[in-house]
Amino acid sequence: MRRIGLIAFAAALFCGCLFSPVVEAQDPVVVVKVSVPPTLLSPDALSEIESACRLIASGESPRAAAALQKAVTGTRSTALAADLSVAAARLLSTQNPPPPPSLTGDHDVDAYFFLVTTKADAAPKAFFCLPLNQADVWLTPYLKEPLRLRPDLPENLSGITADISALPAVIPVDLVAASAPGALSAWIPDHGGSGKVVVFRNLIAAYARDHLQKAAVKVLPAAWSRCVDGKALEWLVAMRRLAHGLGPVAVQKGAGAGIISVTESLKDTARALEIIKADGLALLSGVRLAREQDEFGVSAEKIIATFVIYLLDRALHGSGDPARAFGIILTQLVTDGGIRMDLKSGRLIPDSRLITESMRKLVQRVVRIQGSGTEAEARELLEGKLNRATAQDHFVALFPLGLKAFNLQAEVKAAEKKP
Repeated sequence: MRRIGLIAFAAALFCGCLFSPVVEAQDPVVVVKVSVPPTLLSPDALSEIESACRLIASGESPRAAAALQKAVTGTRSTALAADLSVAAARLLSTQNPPPPPSLTGDHDVDAYFFLVTTKADAAPKAFFCLPLNQADVWLTPYLKEPLRLRPDLPENLSGITADISALPAVIPVDLVAASAPGALSAWIPDHGGSGKVVVFRNLIAAYARDHLQKAAVKVLPAAWSRCVDGKALEWLVAMRRLAHGLGPVAVQKGAGAGIISVTESLKDTARALEIIKADGLALLSGVRLAREQDEFGVSAEKIIATFVIYLLDRALHGSGDPARAFGIILTQLVTDGGIRMDLKSGRLIPDSRLITESMRKLVQRVVRIQGSGTEAEARELLEGKLNRATAQDHFVALFPLGLKAFNLQAEVKAAEKKP
């Protein structure tokens, strides 16, 4: 009781001294003030695309299609005009089930307009992005060699594993407008059931700089707060998307029972376990590459510091299965000594070795549960007797605001420089 009381006292002491509240944006979409080349499209065409994103978000597909058709007339790129025309046609489609997702954009075109229509009961999502100079795309080579990522999974995996040679492509872009707010990346499915990962580098850079780094100054010791880094966050965001393709995807349920997916076998525990696995592999692979590859360009300390502050944000301010998963990770790190609070300074003290060991242990436990398809083991992990309330006492006052309160529209500056 004395320990919890001290923690509560420290939490109350530091609650008011972190960072000023940020007014949450009222706009239901993300419209980023990015400099769009006039050789690509006119200001009026850009305005129509932004309007289309708002209309898609509010479920007004016919009006959104009309806005995209207007934008076509002010578009100076043949490829982008074709993208917009296809997207408008899909929005007007009355087919049931809906048509395959619109997957557009190659490295040879000037822009990407993605319209995702995957479920009959789900609203379409739209993303308008600008490609990056390929010389600035630093992480892609490391994600093209998935066998490098294999050592972070346990030996002799049970179950049926994914083809590790067939991970999807990752495309870093600058986001201009989107119908879905708050995301730092997106999964864009294609016609064949696969797809690619689109990473919004300008949002990641702004979120790291204007939110995580400012919070870290208040929460971590100076040596660690200086390590919170946009490039490290870019790795974590991209790799956690790819990590969903690693590990078991199906299990054999007894003689004659046939093969079923991990999701079907683990039922409502499956998503939280998958999130734990993906975030853990993103951390572990980043730390390992940083220590083994001099040219990686991001230190292990930057990966760890960024992971800790990003984890806190999502664990304390998320909801549903993601918050449940991040709470488990946070509690495991606290239990294993990977993160502790220094009550004298009120700072959180990460331990690189213990964080890495703790996450490896947790990831391997999760992957073994996925491989066996044992729902009871999954529930034991997610609903076990780890004292998550005590972990909350450590941290809740240190992070009064989360990603939902981060005003992406206001914080991403005009003509943002590439990181």
